Amino acid sequence: MKTFTLFIISLFVCLSSYALQGLTGIHDPSTIIKRNGVYHVFGTGAQIYHLTSTDLINWTTASMVFASGTWPSWINTYVMDFAGTFRAPECV
Repeated sequence: MKTFTLFIISLFVCLSSYALQGLTGIHDPSTIIKRNGVYHVFGTGAQIYHLTSTDLINWTTASMVFASGTWPSWINTYVMDFAGTFRAPECV
């Protein structure tokens, strides 16, 4: 019984380690959405990053939401002293 329990524990440890492979350095990720068989997630930092995956394990960096150093002009109206860093995007 002890051997079986150790086997089950090691199995879960291995599976959780596998799930963390690939690109994982995204901050404040949005809800993951699926469209046409591709998963999309958006995260923040000096830009709004867009990552895609077909298997939820291996992620690829897609194009940025805004070109580097640019953002919509309305942001300056609603966000005082906006310095170009974004937080917690959301997809609808």
